[in-house]
Amino acid sequence: MARIVLSAILNDIRNQIGTNVFSVWRGINYIRSKANRVTNPNSSDQGAIRARITEVSRRWFSVLTQDQHEGWEEWAQTYGVGELNAESQGSINIIPTNRKVMSGFNAFLMINMWGFSAETLAFGFFTDDAPAGIPGPGAPTSLVCSYDDLLKVVNLTWDDPPGMGIDDRIRIWGRSLSGGAHKQLIASTGPGISPNSYAVEFMKYAKGAERAIFKQPGNYCFQIDTVSDIGQKSSPTGVVCCLVEITLPPPPP
Repeated sequence: MARIVLSAILNDIRNQIGTNVFSVWRGINYIRSKANRVTNPNSSDQGAIRARITEVSRRWFSVLTQDQHEGWEEWAQTYGVGELNAESQGSINIIPTNRKVMSGFNAFLMINMWGFSAETLAFGFFTDDAPAGIPGPGAPTSLVCSYDDLLKVVNLTWDDPPGMGIDDRIRIWGRSLSGGAHKQLIASTGPGISPNSYAVEFMKYAKGAERAIFKQPGNYCFQIDTVSDIGQKSSPTGVVCCLVEITLPPPPP
């Protein structure tokens, strides 16, 4: 994305010209390339996310009060300041990093989408008030992964953060370094589901197809974080990687 510097002659430019899209964000004009194609615009996961974004957006404009809007605007100005995500910066970071500058609407959308992704906030349920003064959840620690050749799964284990609530959730993210499986949110788990562990059996590939992980051998990396029952997210853990290999049967005598 490139920034545009305007002049007295040309003082505004927007919309699409050819394959370039011109727009404005917070008073800054910029240009970006339009995607050549969308390979899978209608998978079930994408449909659910779009429906949730629509639901949350409508609530902001039709239900939330002016006081609630102002609360989110104020909270958004201070959110993200500090060391959040400091442990996991780098080219193989799997969980998207937080942005320090956003509008109140974007903050409201972010919290409610995090809760939706962690399955703490289902359709029809929302965090309407900004979590001002409410500390976010602690991050998990000691994440380890290993491949079980007998069960054909990648076993993940970790230590839950102190004080983790029964309704808080651990989000599990993964990606393949050997091609095939894209970066993805694999599952959400927690104290009431499967504490401190998860067995990764499947990952998603092009067009939303699921495939057993042992059928696509190679290097896989994983990362986890905590999402509270109201949608706040912790710092993520560091990234751990392990090798999935196919063990061939011994040759006949």
